[in-house]
Amino acid sequence: MNRLLLACFLLVLTVVTSCGDRGPQPQKSTTGTSPRLIFTEEASAEAHWPDARLRQVFTEYWNAALEGRWEDAYRQEADYVRQLVSKERYFKVMEFMTDPKKVSAFEVGVPRARSPYLYEIPLQLKIPSPAEGLPTPARLDYWVKTDTGWYHAVKASLLFPELGFGAAMPGPLGPIPQGKEVEKES
Repeated sequence: MNRLLLACFLLVLTVVTSCGDRGPQPQKSTTGTSPRLIFTEEASAEAHWPDARLRQVFTEYWNAALEGRWEDAYRQEADYVRQLVSKERYFKVMEFMTDPKKVSAFEVGVPRARSPYLYEIPLQLKIPSPAEGLPTPARLDYWVKTDTGWYHAVKASLLFPELGFGAAMPGPLGPIPQGKEVEKES
């Protein structure tokens, strides 16, 4: 009798755990190809990177994201991002950004120092079927150096969508004003 009860319990436990919501899953490409990471000739030169580790971590992060390994990419986010953005929300954003129907490649530009600890890396998005006359979308990718290494830093729009998709990254005193001139001190 005890064996029968144990077998029934294990069967019910298996069914219940397999039916749970697992959250967003990495995408499966319908075209068989994922977007790729392409370095411009200038960005390929090691002299343009502050150290080899940033280039390595940057490449690992974007390859993981473009291959649908969002859990690996999420681990490379700065601590504040992981504390403020749920995995589910992060995965939805990554699914949208890396959809092969929307983007075929990310072209990497030359990293620029915003400070010794903050770098921005231009990414030009390559669209599979661009509309004639429209500019190719671009974004800045931010990386922050801490005592433990380089981490991806997310723009405010992922954390606070009410700021808009193109919201500026917060400065030390809050978001940088956009769309209106900042008053000059007299």
